[in-house]
Amino acid sequence: MSITVFQHDDKCPPARLGAALRDRGQRLDIIRPDRGESMLPDLHAVDAVISFGGPQVLDKPEDWMHDEMAFLQRAHAARRPIVGVCLGAQLLAAALGGSVAPMPEPELGFHPLKLSPHGRNDSLFAGIAWTTPMFHYHTRHITKLPDDGALLASSALCPIQAFRVGKTTYGFQFHFEAYRETMATFADGSPDRLRATGIDRQEYEKSCDAHRSAFDRIADRMCDNIRRRLIPTDKGQTA
Repeated sequence: MSITVFQHDDKCPPARLGAALRDRGQRLDIIRPDRGESMLPDLHAVDAVISFGGPQVLDKPEDWMHDEMAFLQRAHAARRPIVGVCLGAQLLAAALGGSVAPMPEPELGFHPLKLSPHGRNDSLFAGIAWTTPMFHYHTRHITKLPDDGALLASSALCPIQAFRVGKTTYGFQFHFEAYRETMATFADGSPDRLRATGIDRQEYEKSCDAHRSAFDRIADRMCDNIRRRLIPTDKGQTA
């Protein structure tokens, strides 16, 4: 399979999800729109699309964001499986009729994620507890679901943490794809953000260490669910 991947920053690689897909022989065609790379692949050659996070924000849009959102809109209309993560989820939501805005308070580090009734019955959350600690790192959030969107998960600071539109388009505000090293990299890249939120760096690292074992199991399960149930290597494969 050929999976088109939009990576928006060096600090936001495919990480855990990319490894899960590559381990099963899937090819990731990475596009860097933040570097001016073309983002208009032929949809006939695209089996799935993943859009990852980045430091950019929709309320101060860069030119390439409009092009990426247009591509996501076309991919959704063509019923290609789509996964948006953090910024990618926001771009996806906006492309499909949702809204994104700055948060009253950033959500950084581990906070409880609660599945909605739709989320509890969604195959991508199979094996995930209805309430579980999850890693977050964002200052913007989705304030309105896309047209015909189903809410899958929420948190105290972010009412729309995950959504689905149709059967194969998913947005996740939280970072299930992150490795422990990714968490440190995020903090390295935005020390002022932690301080402004009143979060001590050492406490942040301790919290990440404390949650690491459980998070690894949850994150690996989500990546495996996506690999098996949304983007299987064999299009005829069923979970």
